[in-house]
Amino acid sequence: MQRTPFLLLVSLLLSLSAAAAEFGMWGQRGISRRFVVSGNGNHLYAADGRGVAVYDVSAANSVARIDVEWSDAETNDLALMGNDLVVATSEGIERFSVAANGTITRLGFTDATGPTPRIAASARYAAAASGRTLTILEREETSLGVARRITMTANITALAFVGDHLYVALEREALRVFLPPSSTPVAILPGVNAEALAAAGGMLWTVSFDDGLTGLDVSNPANPKVVASAGRGVLRPRGVAAGGTRVYAFEYPNELHVFDVSKPAEPLLVNTMTEWVNVVAAHGSRVFLAGSVAGDRGVLEFDPGLIPRETGKPVRVFDGTSLVAEYSDLAGPVSGVWTDGSVAYVVDPPYLRVLDVSKTSDPREVLAVEIENLQDKIRVKNGKAIIWGRAYVNYLDVSTPLRPRFLSTWDAQGHPPSGAAILRDRIIEANEHSGMHIVDFTDPAHGVQIGGRKWHYHDVAAGEDAAYALMQDLMLVVEIAGERTVVDRDLVHIQYEQVDTVPPNSLSPHSLLVRGDEGLRLYDITGENRFAPQETGFLLLPGLGVFGTNDGSAYIARDGRLHFLDLPSLEPQETAMRVTSPMQISVAGDKVVVADRYSVRIFGPDTAPPAPLPAKRRSTRK
Repeated sequence: MQRTPFLLLVSLLLSLSAAAAEFGMWGQRGISRRFVVSGNGNHLYAADGRGVAVYDVSAANSVARIDVEWSDAETNDLALMGNDLVVATSEGIERFSVAANGTITRLGFTDATGPTPRIAASARYAAAASGRTLTILEREETSLGVARRITMTANITALAFVGDHLYVALEREALRVFLPPSSTPVAILPGVNAEALAAAGGMLWTVSFDDGLTGLDVSNPANPKVVASAGRGVLRPRGVAAGGTRVYAFEYPNELHVFDVSKPAEPLLVNTMTEWVNVVAAHGSRVFLAGSVAGDRGVLEFDPGLIPRETGKPVRVFDGTSLVAEYSDLAGPVSGVWTDGSVAYVVDPPYLRVLDVSKTSDPREVLAVEIENLQDKIRVKNGKAIIWGRAYVNYLDVSTPLRPRFLSTWDAQGHPPSGAAILRDRIIEANEHSGMHIVDFTDPAHGVQIGGRKWHYHDVAAGEDAAYALMQDLMLVVEIAGERTVVDRDLVHIQYEQVDTVPPNSLSPHSLLVRGDEGLRLYDITGENRFAPQETGFLLLPGLGVFGTNDGSAYIARDGRLHFLDLPSLEPQETAMRVTSPMQISVAGDKVVVADRYSVRIFGPDTAPPAPLPAKRRSTRK
């Protein structure tokens, strides 16, 4: 069954007092991040970003999703705590009870840990890790109480309970063993580095990029002994699972190494499977996995600005090396969005989806256009749309809003991250590798570069003849003379992450809004100031997420909510609009549409329905 989560109820109650806070959602999906299998092997629990998904895997050759408990807080990790499930989220720890049929019911929430990426649990204690802080939580009747906080000497990379003992791996430091709630280690193992831990059959298996696979005899958890090693300096594993006589260690993004550990001191590599994998769990002879798609080996590490994409298979089940079952869903992530208030274009690879969002609470898909090499984010201007982000530009005709027509894709021969904007009649693209490009689409099927500039850029915005390109530690302001020649006009020596004009996608924007680590800055770019932006406002506020601009305002993400900015005041006003992991925000009037990674979220009042499609001309006979 599927229930309304507590945090969502709070959000909806708050929204009743906000005139523009009507809420709708489209296309919810999960992206698997961590698995845990029930003791009997019948149920698989997945922290999938949007919440917790429960899968029935009791049958040998099928998998069925039987529950989804979703939340506004992004879920990162989870662990079984006796008959309960504890979940690490972007806001703290949630606790669920587990029914005999595997479904779960929310019990409570604590923000005592703050944002939490990792968690492990025994029947009595949960251990939550964030940076160097280890928080030991003790099970109470309906809540979790803080029993101890321990500050480690390095970042915590992995956690695992073996019986009542907690194993804590640190970045490039010795593995520690604790008996909670004590803060004094009962054992320290120098030279054992771990990025992931998995316990089974009296053994604890660790993996690290440098040391490969290491096996510890933990039959006496207080006195572990290193007894096995494999793949040191050869394999580069990032995750591990253990079940029966097999250990599975994966190398991101697409190698799963299978070890026979029937002799624990002599692990034997028996197979390497080519599968997209970044999360794995095991029980008996079965292994459960999910992964992100990468074009080439290591490409996501080489291009840190590249947004991982999913296979649309949040769970795949193998018995040995044979695929026996898989679950299919929307793939994700939802990475880009644009709206005029009634129609929304949604980048949901491999599709550009067209939604009718005029009725906020009931968005409706009108059309899905599959586009090869679809990029990540979208702009619309003058009946044209561009989609960019991976050093390509998809070019579309959107003069008929409900029927966008793909025209072509232009290759900048660079690599992510990249930005793009629409000038008066041409396109500007800028990326980290091949530089800045002015592209002419006079022949819509064949874009041609007619101007450019070297250097490295990660975002760009533009008006009619001025563009603002972000570099590593400054913003470059250029004039596009004659719509082809790039002329340097100004440098702003401040580091920024995002830039956009106010209004967005306008020929004559009056302001420029930029976001960096320290906060927000607003610039006047009217008249000749468009080539020499004049700062008119500064908001010192770290921790800001993506923003979207409107004619004289903006919405920006912070701490799981959208904040309204009335420009030029730059004073953020918290709204009741909850978001989980926003990737692009589009604003039109009072309508706000968010590409929120796991879904599209729509806020604001109902608007006029989209203009109907033109009637087809009926043929006549002579």
